[in-house]
Amino acid sequence: MNNAEFLDAVSSERREWIELLSEIDDQNLVKLGAVGVWSVKDVISHISWFESEMSKLLETRNLDGSDLWNLPPDDRNDAIFQQFQNRTLEKAQSESIQSFNRLVSAIGVLEEIELTDPHKYQNMPPDWVPWQIVAQNSYEHYRHHIADIRDWMNQRKEGKHG
Repeated sequence: MNNAEFLDAVSSERREWIELLSEIDDQNLVKLGAVGVWSVKDVISHISWFESEMSKLLETRNLDGSDLWNLPPDDRNDAIFQQFQNRTLEKAQSESIQSFNRLVSAIGVLEEIELTDPHKYQNMPPDWVPWQIVAQNSYEHYRHHIADIRDWMNQRKEGKHG
């Protein structure tokens, strides 16, 4: 994976994410229950948090991030939800744009070796591949939640969900 391929993957998945969100009106973006108890707005904030963390990783070249990483995934996700659930839709959307742009900028200045060599990052296990860690917490994360939200949308169309 080189920088151009990585940026293309991130941008391509982001376009799909934005296209999906454009299919949902503001009233439904804030409706609880789209993904578990979360609204789509909550998912937007959730993904933004992960993108911000990946930006910090790339900018500092240090794996140490938020203390929330020390929690099991479900607990971490709940803590992120609690932290951002009262944000307005407009704030969540604005932060999503900012976190994505910051991530793209951070990727854009990487040297090719920084995508593949864990030794370029403090505290990164030697068997980790940096670009894969970022992918899991950015564009692969989109894929996961796109599927969740599409399922929710389909259930609503079929009248199975309020």
